Formats: sequence, C-alpha cells, structure tokens
Amino acid sequence: MAQISPKLARTYFAEIAAGSAVPLDLDGLVNMACLREHGHVVLGDIAVRCHKFRSKWTYDERDIRRAAQAFADSPLDPGNVVEVQLPPRRRYGDKEPEAQGRADWREQIASWMYWHARHTHRRERPFEERDDSWRHIGASGLPGELTWEELLAASVGGRRSIGNTRPLELMTRSDSGLFLPRAYADLLDRWEQVTEELISRARICSRCRAQGPRWGAWRTPSPLGYVTLCPPCSGATFQ
Repeated sequence: MAQISPKLARTYFAEIAAGSAVPLDLDGLVNMACLREHGHVVLGDIAVRCHKFRSKWTYDERDIRRAAQAFADSPLDPGNVVEVQLPPRRRYGDKEPEAQGRADWREQIASWMYWHARHTHRRERPFEERDDSWRHIGASGLPGELTWEELLAASVGGRRSIGNTRPLELMTRSDSGLFLPRAYADLLDRWEQVTEELISRARICSRCRAQGPRWGAWRTPSPLGYVTLCPPCSGATFQ
C-alpha cells in the first residue's frame, strides 16, 4: 500500500471531493487529534485509519481516495430538511463519567451556541446586570439574546466542525426552528455511531481483553502506533 503524509492526504481529499455538497474542514487529516483515543480520523461516517510508518504518521492512499470519492458521490437535497432539537445546557460535571465527552452532534452544536450567547450577554451588559438568561432558549430558537446573524458571523473562520464537516454552513433557520438537510443529519448520526464504536474497541486491552476507561487512558505509543494495555499487562510486557 502507498503511504502518504497527512498534508498530501488533505490535498488529495480536497481535490477529489471538491464537488461535495457537504462543506468540509479537512484540517483534521493533518492534526490527527484522536490518535490516542482510537487511532483514526473520522470524516463524516467514514473512519480512516492512521498508520505509523518509519516513525511518522501516514495514511493509506487508497483509504483517502475512497473516502473522498464517497463525499464527492453523496447526494444532498437541501429541500428535504429535518428540525434540529437543541438539548438544554448541562454542566460537564453533571454527566455520568461514561457520558462525558460522548460523540453527540446536537450537543456539540448547542455548546457553540451557548458559548456565543454567554459571550454576547457578558459583552453587552454591565457586571451587576448579568444573569443566567443566556442559558435558556429564547423566542428566536437560540440561547439567550443570540441572533442567527451573530452566530454565523462569529463562526466565520472559526473551528466549528463535526466529523471534519461544517454543520453551520448547512443549517437554516425559520420562525419554527433550526433545520439541517435530512441526509446530512443522518450522516452525523452515523458519525456518532462510528466514533463510539472506535472508542469502544480502543478501550479493550490487547492481551487480557479487559475494558478500560474512555479517552485512551490505557493507550501507550509504540513503534507501530498506539496499543491498549491495562496496567497489569503493561507491567508484564515491560518486564
């Protein structure tokens, strides 16, 4: 198999998927932010494995081309939409340990909106007049006094991607709520499933098959990438 660098992978992907109806943010191919968690980059609902080759991280060129072509060939009807129900804001510590950080695209979009609503609230009011009104969905369908125009303006140039795609560029708003193309919402649902399946597999000790905690606590680097070993198996391997 032909191994290519992350930068070349991003170039190939952008060229092949140039006509994709889904707006892409392909910096994740270079950043590889989830190496420790599960060793893949997830583009939409496609998991592309990262390989360690001669001490450098690479991709199989065939994987990149297949994934890019899938985006180029995927239809998207902008007129067939589904309403996006934003979950209420929850504090990070309010979640169960297993639920913290789970792949949830609706909650991710909501968190962006709550953050901008809080920022707008604090920017436009003196300290003594600040309250928790930004935590609640207002008449506009957005948190607090945040407007749709303010949200879009604040998101320009920012890193607002899920599964290396940009949902806010496809989202529309009307008096009745927020909407995304149905096919794209289905894609994000599959992104959740694929991501959680990768994390579940990466939690399993490669020797004794015990299940570890989330987010790569048992994952250690090796010459061929990351391996998952529980503390006893890791100690035995070291000895």
